[in-house]
Amino acid sequence: MVDVAREVGANVVSHGCTGKGNDQVRFELTFYALNPELSVVAPGREWDIRGREDAIEYAKKHNVPVPVTKKSIYSRDKNLWHLSHEDLGIKEIV
Repeated sequence: MVDVAREVGANVVSHGCTGKGNDQVRFELTFYALNPELSVVAPGREWDIRGREDAIEYAKKHNVPVPVTKKSIYSRDKNLWHLSHEDLGIKEIV
């Protein structure tokens, strides 16, 4: 992402972390290590999105397609090593 920002002349990057976990720290420290001049926008921390329901409503309002609904709110991460399901920030590895 930092390389793309540099290529297009952007001075801001963003991430989709929730604002309550360690991922945001890892992402932001990496951004700053690679380019200390960058600013970071973190919607999960800065906007009035306080949970998955709010995020789904925001996406719906702005015509952003998302693969979840309020009835099926789990996110799934399937890769070579595992399949994990998340609900409200709690990750279960299956």
